[in-house]
Amino acid sequence: MKRSWILIIAATMLAPTARAEAGAEARTHFDRALSLADRGDYATAIVEFELAYALSRSYRILFNIAKVNLALARPVPALTALRSYLAQGGSDIAPERQTQVRHEIERARMLVGALVVSSDPPGATILVDGRTIGTVPFAAPIELAPGEHDIEARLADFAPAHRRISVAQATAHELTLALAALPPPSTQEAPIPAVTRHDANGAHRTWAWIAGSVGTAALGAGAVVWLVNDTRWRAWRDDRAQLDDAWRAAPAGDASLTAAQTASDDRLASIKAWDRATLGLMVAGGAIATAGLVLALTVPSGKTVPSLTISSQPGGGRLECITAW
Repeated sequence: MKRSWILIIAATMLAPTARAEAGAEARTHFDRALSLADRGDYATAIVEFELAYALSRSYRILFNIAKVNLALARPVPALTALRSYLAQGGSDIAPERQTQVRHEIERARMLVGALVVSSDPPGATILVDGRTIGTVPFAAPIELAPGEHDIEARLADFAPAHRRISVAQATAHELTLALAALPPPSTQEAPIPAVTRHDANGAHRTWAWIAGSVGTAALGAGAVVWLVNDTRWRAWRDDRAQLDDAWRAAPAGDASLTAAQTASDDRLASIKAWDRATLGLMVAGGAIATAGLVLALTVPSGKTVPSLTISSQPGGGRLECITAW
């Protein structure tokens, strides 16, 4: 019972901190992405924009994700982002802006190829380059970037069918994958397995002791680390409050305060990483200790317990990004 309370208290104390900092962290990623995109570092900018969107779920960021994907010659995810932008924004997007985005979608569609795929027999699951798309028939063609692609169809009781195709932009392609039926399972009787007996009582106790010791040690270590990291977080909070006061009093563009803010952000990132690691350690320790307790409780009393072991017998330029948060 005490171990369970430790885990509940740790999770309860960490959750408010994470919620309070999510908005600020999303804005940090967003601003960093804008700066990277302005410098032409699109590969890193797309990562920062996606992190900002994951934290904030702001539909406006989807437009920037689409523009950076287009700059990286990735029209398919760009189309997905533009369509999601319209769907999530809805009536919040001005009509003229909606028209502009639809024109962007039409231009992006000219950069991809369309694949209409079917299977014989129908109902197969389709994979493109190892990624599951869905089950045929599809309501719309599959949009693919120009180039070579591996198409695979899978269906129960049939051997998978593969085809490698070359897709050209602004071109429609059709493909039918024929699957061959697998032979019926063999009716030959399997050999009778050999049965041996051994003492399971001692093994139960050994594993129960090991699991209990490891789990308890992990919980103790997690509690100590959490207390230390909590002290770090409180010190960071006080320092950050002083830094914010200094920002309000200092003239704009103070280089020393900018460096101090960067160092403060790095400290916060380290504290949050240790928070997550500590919670994971304590959850794992609780699970292992619980497993040890279950093993200990399931060891029958008395003499050796016979158990069975079955063994088988042998046989670019600046992007047009949305900068408003």
